[in-house]
Amino acid sequence: MADQSLTGSDTGLVGTRAGRRRWLGQAGAFARRHLRVTIRNKIAVALLIGYPVAWFVSTLWLFLDDPAAAAVTALGVGFGLFGALTATLAVFAGAFARDLQRDRYAKFRALPHAPSADLAGRFAAGTVVGSTSYLVTLAAAAAAGGTFNGWASPAVLGLVSLTLLSFCLIATSLAILIGAALPKPEYMTVLSIVAALIAFYLTGQNGMVPWMIVGDGQYVNWLPNSLATRLQVVGWVEASGEGTDFLTPPKAPSLVQHGGILIGEMVLLAGAAFGVVRSVAYGGD
Repeated sequence: MADQSLTGSDTGLVGTRAGRRRWLGQAGAFARRHLRVTIRNKIAVALLIGYPVAWFVSTLWLFLDDPAAAAVTALGVGFGLFGALTATLAVFAGAFARDLQRDRYAKFRALPHAPSADLAGRFAAGTVVGSTSYLVTLAAAAAAGGTFNGWASPAVLGLVSLTLLSFCLIATSLAILIGAALPKPEYMTVLSIVAALIAFYLTGQNGMVPWMIVGDGQYVNWLPNSLATRLQVVGWVEASGEGTDFLTPPKAPSLVQHGGILIGEMVLLAGAAFGVVRSVAYGGD
């Protein structure tokens, strides 16, 4: 069992076909565990589904008078990714902090599984949680008159899927880093909501409202929450034949260049999260 123990287990498990099957089984088990815990948590489900939709509907009714379809689309995307960040931070920062606080990793370290499978399971569950929140909000936006004709375009669908996946992995990575830095699960829901709100408004509602952006606003094309939102809005709105002038200033992001920036941020943060899982949870094994 030496090649399956946690010491060096990542290399041992993925080195053979049987090892890769065991690794996938372990990652799947971790993902199912996190999803079961999330579904049983009423606060998490409310954050996942009701919270971003409530923000979207209230903003649409209270602050926009007869908005154009492009504005409704942008609003839906912005609040969809806002909800994905809020729910993912709240669920997975709390889960990681709780595992550390209750010393569950003392048991995990005694089992023959890989730290990378643990992280992959968290990433998979985080992607499901974030994507669900996003899609529910987009459905509300479509019902309110938003246009999402890009579903018929492989290029737009690929862009949306890639940015959504990257953003969910970034959010899950941030959750792990926060959970490791502040292992107080009882504070994580409030902390996550506040952190997501600060990021949302500091970037002009995820880069959707230029007059709220401080200075020249170039940072909204770099910070993950606003960058992912603006990339998606460019894809959705242009696929419907409408312009994206309402995103400026600053200039709307380039799909290729800024898409690469988002993926680079995802790789860096995922690497940092893996380092934390190995060092904090598994003692550097």
